[in-house]
Order: sequence, then structure tokens, then C-alpha cells
Amino acid sequence: MRTLSGYFYTVLMSVLSLTSAPFNFTGHYRFANFWIRHWASALRFIIAMKITVEGREHLKDDQPYVFISNHQSLMDIIVLFNITSNNLRMVLKKELLYIPIFGWCLWWLRFIAIDRGKRRKALKSIDKGAKRVKSGMSVLLFPEGTRSEDGKLKPFQAGSFIMAIKSQVPIIPITISGTINVVHKQSPLDFTFNREVKVIVSPPIETASYDLKDRDELKDKVEGIIRNNYERIKHLSVVNN
Repeated sequence: MRTLSGYFYTVLMSVLSLTSAPFNFTGHYRFANFWIRHWASALRFIIAMKITVEGREHLKDDQPYVFISNHQSLMDIIVLFNITSNNLRMVLKKELLYIPIFGWCLWWLRFIAIDRGKRRKALKSIDKGAKRVKSGMSVLLFPEGTRSEDGKLKPFQAGSFIMAIKSQVPIIPITISGTINVVHKQSPLDFTFNREVKVIVSPPIETASYDLKDRDELKDKVEGIIRNNYERIKHLSVVNN
């Protein structure tokens, strides 16, 4: 019943977010941000997910960031919206926009869709995302490209760091452990409740001194931080624990 409640609430919040569209005259999407936060908070409550955060003091509400995180589960998104107060959106695959109601909501909320199969369109989406970050919006990226199936970190892709370099805002490395035990990639309808999740928010990394030719260097730096942090907390990432 709690799982069904979570999915029902997601649909409900999508509809309410869409109905708030006429009121978003300021361009800051305050109503939309309210619905996103409310949705993430409610799902955390329904699932009874316990989140412990280390390093929250590194975040400033009025500062746009590019959040770079490892990716274990769909719950990573819920976690990030629960621990930040920034005007946050995420980069996602364009196919999600085709989901009725939910996909329309993602489009309206200005989530950044990437066409992974077409490089030119993907680069245009990255440029669009960089412009939004410069205007004050924070963006969440998962450089592994997909969710982990065994709790182990996949190699990071350098392309994810192009948006950070182009936007010239600080990167915040995020390390997450435990969400894979809440819902696994292979069982998206099978939630486990009352699980513990650990998050480490690392100090910001300035990108002003980086150029596109330095994206591999930046990737290695951020990936090293996340991997080192993950070693400290990966005991929470035991599948089916």
C-alpha cells in the first residue's frame, strides 16, 4: 500500500505542478519548486527513508551549483531534493518526457533532457543547461550514466563535466550510499522501507580556471573525491541487505 501511495502521490504532484503553470510569472518557478520539494519530502516520509548528511554546511541556498553525484537508485533524486534548498533541476534522458503527465511535468519544470543517441542535440542540451545554471539554476548530473546494479561505482564520463565548465559555477561532489537498498534498478516497483541512507556533501570545486580541454582532469578530481568518500560509507550499499 505504501508503494502504491508513493506512485499515486507522484502523479498527484505532477498534476498539481502543471496546474500551477499560470502562476509562474516571475521566471523563478516558485510554485513549481514548492511542489518538487513537497513531493520529495512526502515520498521520503512514505518510504520512511532515514537520511544522514555530512557536510551540509558547504551549501549556500543563493548559490547555483553543478551537483555531481554517484547513482545507485531512483531514490538518489529524492535524497538530493530533500537535503538541498537550491533551485535545483536534473539532467535526464529525453525518453522520460514521453511519460504521460509525469513527463509533461518534467518538461514544464525545466528539467534538462538529453538525447543520448544524437551527439549534436546532446551538445545543444548541454549549452541550454549551462545557460540556465548561469541564470541561477542548479543542476544535478550523474556522470556514471546509469544506476549501479551491484552497489559499485561505474567509471565517470567526462562529458558530464562540460556543462560545469561552460557554466563556470562551482561543482559540489555528492556521495550517496544506501539508496540501492530502498529500490533496486532491476525491481523498480519493489520498495524496502525504513532504510538508512548516508550522504557526504564535499566542499565546492571552482571551475573558473578550467577549460573544455581540462574536462578529463576535472573529471578525475571529482571522481577521486566521490570514490574516496564512498569507501568510507559503502557498507550501506549491500544489495538485499
